Amino acid sequence: NLWDAKNANLKGKQKLTTLVMEWSSTLSELQNDRVATDVLEMLQPHQNLEKLTIKGYNGRKFPTWIGDPSFSKLVCLIVTDCKRCRSLPPLGSLLSLKHLYIKGMDAVKSIGAEFYGYSSSSSKTFASLETLTFEEMMEWEEWLLPTSDGHMEAFPSLQELQIEKCPKLRQQLPQQLPSLVKLHLTECEQLSVSLPQIPRLKILNLRGCNYMLLSSNLAINCLASFELHNISSLKHLPEWLLQ
Repeated sequence: NLWDAKNANLKGKQKLTTLVMEWSSTLSELQNDRVATDVLEMLQPHQNLEKLTIKGYNGRKFPTWIGDPSFSKLVCLIVTDCKRCRSLPPLGSLLSLKHLYIKGMDAVKSIGAEFYGYSSSSSKTFASLETLTFEEMMEWEEWLLPTSDGHMEAFPSLQELQIEKCPKLRQQLPQQLPSLVKLHLTECEQLSVSLPQIPRLKILNLRGCNYMLLSSNLAINCLASFELHNISSLKHLPEWLLQ
């Protein structure tokens, strides 16, 4: 309850750098989602936190401190099986965030502006992010990206993108990924867009995906490894690969 959360005084523990918050399945069934949100709000840690894991949280929204730019030392964030949350927290303004893993967010249908956490003091969102993984997002349908008006750059440092078991995702993928070297797409059957232009791409792995992903002319000067599995509608290999 709130009293327990307040007495924990996580905000006062300046030397705490790694924190795992995990809810049991029994508690998730019994605890009111509003109470869950209030308790997690009260469990705000100190801003020296470097790694945070949230697993099985049953609130419908995340508290305000998750994604707050004041957590400038946070390097790794893992969010799994928060099945009632309908949207992701605003994480794009976390300046030191390098690794982001999101799994099992069953209520999320769309990822959009709320995810990027725009800041008026920066022209980049997810400025330091190097690895991004979405896994088992069973209801996720669309990924809305920042408008390409020249004022906001997303994922400038991203090196590895993995999207696995997101069967309803239709659109779209980031089109400007200047630092990406690894792209893994697995069981995204309805993703029928062409692959983005990725000038530094070295590893491409497609499993159980739509053949339309191969329809674009890619610059593959750096491609060193290419794996293709279970693309049922594919009739011939694309020209860019044969070259």
